[in-house]
Amino acid sequence: QSTKRKAAYLDEMVGLIYKHINEEGHIGPILPKGKLAEQHLAGHSWLIRGLIEYYQLVGEEKVKTVIERMVRNYILPATGSYSKYPITME
Repeated sequence: QSTKRKAAYLDEMVGLIYKHINEEGHIGPILPKGKLAEQHLAGHSWLIRGLIEYYQLVGEEKVKTVIERMVRNYILPATGSYSKYPITME
């Protein structure tokens, strides 16, 4: 945004996300209920932040849907568990 130009490969990079999200809408393994992997959670925080910036830049509804699914199916269910992580080293 600071250059006022769209990055040359931005759409291609974001498009790759759709190939890597699982059935719950996030990347990586589906962990058992109540389990958190610190690096997995942290990585998704950065990923969601980047996707939000992309959505604000281009307004692509498909990206908004991915963001909402990640938050609904991965971030929100972890509420109440943050004080306990890292629970696993996986």
